[in-house]
Parts: sequence; structure tokens; C-alpha cells
Amino acid sequence: MEYNGTKQGTTDLQQIKPQKLRTIDILSWTCSFFTCSVICRLFFFFCGCFHLHLSHP
Repeated sequence: MEYNGTKQGTTDLQQIKPQKLRTIDILSWTCSFFTCSVICRLFFFFCGCFHLHLSHP
């Protein structure tokens, strides 16, 4: 009986682990996407400022 319960617990842990990893993967993907978006916006902002500076010295 005890062995069966332990086995069931191990199976539960194995089922929980991938779900946790998937959540972390989604979080990291969202963070990287957000960071990329911010960097792109800053890049275009600075490019625009630089272009304006060159146009109107």
C-alpha cells in the first residue's frame, strides 16, 4: 500500500514538472519579447532624433 502511494506521488511530481517548466518558458518568452520591443522602440526613437538633428542643425 505504501509503495503504491509513493509510486503515485512520483507520477504526480513528473506530471507537475513539465507544467511548471512550460510556465517558466512562457514567462521567459514574454520577457524577451517585451525587452526586444522596448529596445526596438528606443532604437527607432534615437534614429528619429538623430535624423531630425541632421536635418535641422
